[in-house]
Amino acid sequence: MIFEGALSVKAVIQGNKRDVTEVWADKNKRSERDFQYIQRLCEGQKIPFIWKVREEIDALANGKTHGGVIASASQRRFDDVNKLKGLDFVLLVEGIEDPFNLGYIFRTAAAAGAQAVITRARDWSFSESVICKSSAGVSERLTWILTDDFDQMGNQIKEFGFKIFCALRDDSASEMSEANLNQPLCLCIGGEMRGLSKAIIQHTHQNIYIAYPTDTKVALPAAQATAVLCFEVVRQRKK
Repeated sequence: MIFEGALSVKAVIQGNKRDVTEVWADKNKRSERDFQYIQRLCEGQKIPFIWKVREEIDALANGKTHGGVIASASQRRFDDVNKLKGLDFVLLVEGIEDPFNLGYIFRTAAAAGAQAVITRARDWSFSESVICKSSAGVSERLTWILTDDFDQMGNQIKEFGFKIFCALRDDSASEMSEANLNQPLCLCIGGEMRGLSKAIIQHTHQNIYIAYPTDTKVALPAAQATAVLCFEVVRQRKK
């Protein structure tokens, strides 16, 4: 598959989650530091780095926003659940189908200090380049675990010592600032259509919600809710 743009290309090389077969760069940008840096990365990993005319790159790229550099790489190698051991902030997202939104969630998670993201197992191969680009490359660096059994995943998360917090408004839920998020935790967030499944909700230690300053009944989109909740974790851990 093709990855476009300097951020994505650097991420797929440095992330070591894929086999990068070659990198093409616009020959008119030989003097630019970013391109020279990518060339050095390729040389260090023995990846063919080829200077091309812009028209050749345009012909292979999906759009015109590649900025003059693309990489050809294999599908991603996803991480084993045992990679969660020793971490203290994990994000589980369910029902996020749009690759742009998932990429934004990865970017937010990384900015807030989350070390891993768990999603449902599915074929992401047609979306991986979009996720990489919309996440500014961080989806290639974060631990990404797939599961087809959220019940089993819930048990494993708890065995690793995490407290599970589900973003869910119900009679038992606490406002996010009243929950203790300054501990090893797995924050679970569902998509707008179906929310979280019972398979993961049954494992929750505490349900939490975002308090709105208005009486609106409209829920935040998942990507925005992720940002609010993740940075509440940041706020509490700064105390």
